[in-house]
Amino acid sequence: ELSLGHRQVVKDWNFDFNFNLTSIRNRAVDLEGRDLRSDGIIEGYPVLSEFGFKSNGIIRDQQTLDENPYLEDYGKSVGDIWILDLDGDGDLNGDDRTIIGNKYPKFYYGFMSTVGFKSFSLQLQLQGVQGIDRDVRGGNHTVFHYFNQWAMNHDRRILDRFNEEQNPDGAWPRVDVSDQGKNRELSEFWLHDASFLRIRNINLNYTVPPALASTIGMQNLSMYVSVQNLHTFTKFGGPEVDTQEDPLTGIPQPRVWSIGLKAGF
Repeated sequence: ELSLGHRQVVKDWNFDFNFNLTSIRNRAVDLEGRDLRSDGIIEGYPVLSEFGFKSNGIIRDQQTLDENPYLEDYGKSVGDIWILDLDGDGDLNGDDRTIIGNKYPKFYYGFMSTVGFKSFSLQLQLQGVQGIDRDVRGGNHTVFHYFNQWAMNHDRRILDRFNEEQNPDGAWPRVDVSDQGKNRELSEFWLHDASFLRIRNINLNYTVPPALASTIGMQNLSMYVSVQNLHTFTKFGGPEVDTQEDPLTGIPQPRVWSIGLKAGF
């Protein structure tokens, strides 16, 4: 953990800045010969790492299948997720799985500042997470169900599915009721970078001078306006969510505006 702060007063101005950084590391040291790879536990790697297949996007033409015959042997067709044969033996199986992501962030960080001028003060709070992967298939692979046996327009991503004629550049695999291409298996394709930086809170406050407040029978009086979760900078929809039905959409962080008056008699 690292924490840095600075406080300074310059005439009518006052400044208070604080920055914090937290990084947590763990790794499996000795499994006593047990094979726990399917649980994401491998000696020398962080506990509960994402364990699956390396991938290379979507198979978009027959030429790719012809040049990589192991794909068709595994049941892959045009429009399926392209899984890589890591050991190069021409056979796609469990031995080709490896560590493909990290459920734990590389670090958390935050920033808080207060800048004051006479009776005014402005507070700013930032919150961030860097270097974390999320499996966008959802809890119990709920999202992926829309691409096979329960294929429905329940999710807008289904509109950008691969189709050789109508959408050859589709970002998501083809719809296949029986999932013959085994697209549901965990691969890099389903892991997305969930790093984010959020403007957590902004608060502007004005304190009425005591002499003026006393003229209306008050000991102190202040007014403020604030906004929570003003904006989140991220390529991911739900960066703070670990398990839920649809982690790509995420649980919304509502933007809340507040206006208040504090008075003491």
